Amino acid sequence: MRKALLLTSALTLGALNPAFAGGPVVVEEEVEVTTRPAASAGWVLPLLVVIAVVAIASGNDNDEPDFQLSDIRLKEDIRRVGTNRLGLGV
Repeated sequence: MRKALLLTSALTLGALNPAFAGGPVVVEEEVEVTTRPAASAGWVLPLLVVIAVVAIASGNDNDEPDFQLSDIRLKEDIRRVGTNRLGLGV
């Protein structure tokens, strides 16, 4: 009895699985895609070059580095905690 039940359930599931697999087959024609260069490709590169040249020309010509004064003189009451004198962890 058990073998018959297993056989019928296997056949039923085997027969029903393709029925639930999907809908009807729809065949669509492939659309042919042609590539053309963009119409704006002729002026984009020269525009980027001009922008780069203007950015370089408008840069800072000062050879001396801009440095800020340290406020270490104001920090006299601060003690190091958990570091050695070089600032590394202990």
